Amino acid sequence: MLWPLMRRLLAVLLLLAAYRAAAAAPAGSDTLARDLAAVAAFFPRPEGSSGEAGLLAHLSARLAESGIAATRFDFDESAEGYSYSSCLSARIEGRLADTLLVVAPLNHSAGAGPGASGDINVALALELLRRSREQVPAVTLTVLFLGAEYGDGEGYPMGSALFLRDFQPTQRVAVLYLGLTTGSSPVLVRASGRGVGSPGWLVARSTAALADAGVPYRLRAGELAVDRLGLGGQPTIVEPWLKAGIPAVALEDSGEPSVAPAADSAAVLAAFLDRFLALSADGLEDEWDNHYLPITAGGRTLVAGEAVWVSVVAGLLALLLLFSLVFARGLKKYARALARTGWVLLPLLGLAVAALVAATLGLEGLLALRAFPTLWTWRPGVFLAAKLAAATLLAFAAVLPLARLGIDRHASLLSAAALLLLLVDVLVVLAIDVSLTFPFLWAFCWVFLASRARSRMAKLAFFLPSALLIIAGFVEALSSPSLPLSRFLLFSRWWGNLLIAVLALPFLLFLLRIGLALPVRPGRREPGRRVLGVLALVLPAAAAVGLGAWAALWSPFSPSSPRPVTVEQAIDANGASRLAVSSPVPLRAVTVTDRDGERTMVVPGREASIDLAPSKASVAVSAQSTASLGRVNVTLTISAPAPVRRLTAVLSGGTDFVLYDCTFPFVREEAGRYRLLAGAFPPSPLSLGLTVPEGGAYRLDLELELDSPLLDVRFSVPSSRVEERVRIFARVDIPT
Repeated sequence: MLWPLMRRLLAVLLLLAAYRAAAAAPAGSDTLARDLAAVAAFFPRPEGSSGEAGLLAHLSARLAESGIAATRFDFDESAEGYSYSSCLSARIEGRLADTLLVVAPLNHSAGAGPGASGDINVALALELLRRSREQVPAVTLTVLFLGAEYGDGEGYPMGSALFLRDFQPTQRVAVLYLGLTTGSSPVLVRASGRGVGSPGWLVARSTAALADAGVPYRLRAGELAVDRLGLGGQPTIVEPWLKAGIPAVALEDSGEPSVAPAADSAAVLAAFLDRFLALSADGLEDEWDNHYLPITAGGRTLVAGEAVWVSVVAGLLALLLLFSLVFARGLKKYARALARTGWVLLPLLGLAVAALVAATLGLEGLLALRAFPTLWTWRPGVFLAAKLAAATLLAFAAVLPLARLGIDRHASLLSAAALLLLLVDVLVVLAIDVSLTFPFLWAFCWVFLASRARSRMAKLAFFLPSALLIIAGFVEALSSPSLPLSRFLLFSRWWGNLLIAVLALPFLLFLLRIGLALPVRPGRREPGRRVLGVLALVLPAAAAVGLGAWAALWSPFSPSSPRPVTVEQAIDANGASRLAVSSPVPLRAVTVTDRDGERTMVVPGREASIDLAPSKASVAVSAQSTASLGRVNVTLTISAPAPVRRLTAVLSGGTDFVLYDCTFPFVREEAGRYRLLAGAFPPSPLSLGLTVPEGGAYRLDLELELDSPLLDVRFSVPSSRVEERVRIFARVDIPT
């Protein structure tokens, strides 16, 4: 009797264990792996390619098998640009009307290799639809498979722009953009665009879902702040959504070495999507708190919003008011010092600006001497550090005569001015973005504690941490890098240097208060202070010399990373051919081989224009026309000598006319001139239909960017990575 009972108990335990193992295993992992392999089979998938079209057909079939309705839409009616790509939208109704848009691009950027072309995005979107079909999600789910998301030009991402053109939500919405290339972790959370940022609640929910799913991630707070201030240098993939007023975050590759096997990436990212839906059980939010600071520690992110920072600033101001009431005598002392000798601050500010202007001129001269004006773009933070070190040395050297004037006796003025300027910084930044006040609050508190300390060493100990967060913030912002911000701080002779001087002046003043920036006056014996004063000059001098030598000798190019050289060949309609060559550094020796033979020339500059022997390559155009009822229907067949990456076509007439119809969307630029939106990667030969008034004189100007190496010519530059581009022009008279 006992043995059968034990067998039943053992069977129940084994069944429970098997159930727990099945629950712990990634749900649908086999299906996800099959989808990932199926998507990878359609590589390559450039815009408008057969691979992209095949993937779209595969997706339509997969969704039909799963019983999920899908709607296809394309660019036929787009007024912003044309593409041969198409898009697909699938919707799963949730318990709530709030809608989560999940975007997966179909094409990939130029140069993407197998396994790094975003296959994982499409596979994850399919897996999300499958799971949501089996279990109804809390929020309504719309998955967008968008074509023409990556490309050259200002119109991209075109698929996002096409969807947003007619999207008028009547409920709360948010966007999760899957912009991964390989899916390796850590992933990058992109939460901003130029002048816009995602709301804090979406950043908090996304990072919480990533942490819960065990996905390592990176969130660049400095980049977020720079973008929100409108100082970002490049558009981001979520920028169109944010500018349309739709909360959006994207997952992208961080570029760091992966900390997880590639095989596990898809499963954990699918768990992230599940977790995000679980955290949205009560729906999405419509609050758009743009004044927040994400603080990441221990693999999790705390999003401190506007209310937190307003409370912190209000509390600090209340403490200052309380201190001024309790210690009114000290406050009056500071006020009298500012009233009597506050004018000294203007010469000191002018001195700081002059030192920075001199350092700026030195930096410009160094770049000119090296004939490499864009060198700073590779390491903007290091060049800014070199500039600040040189300016600090010049400023400290200039204040040496102040020791003879006894400025170090005005201790109250120096302390009061430092605190007052930091308080003004807090209030100014508070008016711009309350979340950015924290580094200035930090600095103010440490300088305040230093001002209350009695001994010089205690003052120094409290003072040293004061500028750390401000410096760290600029380091993070410049490491993004934000080239507009870097250019402003490095080369704006007046406004940029004035900003740096205003930020640095409180710390310079307190250094003067401690006496580190001044020598000991004659007749006084203070060996410790003398040593510190010498260090105050030696340290910036060593930094300026070291960083200056680095800037004078360093090169971003090496045998493993050769200098980039761009060569563009332009072939006119009459066959005349020329090369436009450019490089960030002087070209030196270049070798050209064309129909006239091989020749080597020395180019001292960074750019050159080289005439070539006439090219045999040309655009072949045949035309047929039929007239009816005062209109002429023209069919042009355009053939290029190589695959076409992009076609630009302009139709013009001797007088103003009406373009009745065209194969592609078109835009009227001016009287008698229409620009045809022919799109990227058109087929060859290309059939172009036009309907114009009968009896007019019309001309079609074509510019074709070819996906091809140079035609009828070879070009080489030693120790360089040459990027070749070909543009070929044609002019066609339209028969009417």
